[in-house]
Amino acid sequence: MLLYKDRHINKKWQIAVWKITETVEELSSLVNDTAIVSYANEHFAGVKRRCEWLATRLLVKELLGQNAQIEYDQTGKPYIKDIPSISISHTDGYVAVIISYNLQVGIDIERRNRFLGETYKRFMNEQECAVLEDKNRNDVMLVHWTAKEALFKIVGNLGGTFKDNISLSHFKYEKNGVVNLYLRNVVAIHYTYKVEYCVNEMFVMSVCYPL
Repeated sequence: MLLYKDRHINKKWQIAVWKITETVEELSSLVNDTAIVSYANEHFAGVKRRCEWLATRLLVKELLGQNAQIEYDQTGKPYIKDIPSISISHTDGYVAVIISYNLQVGIDIERRNRFLGETYKRFMNEQECAVLEDKNRNDVMLVHWTAKEALFKIVGNLGGTFKDNISLSHFKYEKNGVVNLYLRNVVAIHYTYKVEYCVNEMFVMSVCYPL
């Protein structure tokens, strides 16, 4: 079911989240496009992957008002003809899509109940770890993770790791907040990005775009 939809007028983007509660058959009926449904059935053996793929097309249909062909470039990055930027993310039971008309954007979504434990040390650098507090600890780590994943959706693999190449500015944790990201030790077109994140009962989601 469509869980969330928003249009950011100033930045000219649209964003939507789908919570997958339907069966493959129900999603196929909602898509109502023989070619899309046939592709899903032929290319994805797993039910989970088919549901995610169909839900993604439903979100695009919801945002654009019609079915649209999502293509992928040589790096696996999605695009739609005549649409400047699209980004897609999915986690267990949820799919998020953002479409932008004037900015390169990236999106990432994770279930809020995903416990990161000690894995944060793999994607957070020493400076970020040094200010990590016990209060809202897992939420803050999920903001770091989704923010860096959202940036990766824009820049792709520049070599190195999230820990070495991406830094978040220190921020005061809120349920809805903004944080800056900085690329380092790489060659890139942009080095500074902004992330708008939200934390609710179900998921943590970050949207990234260049400054």
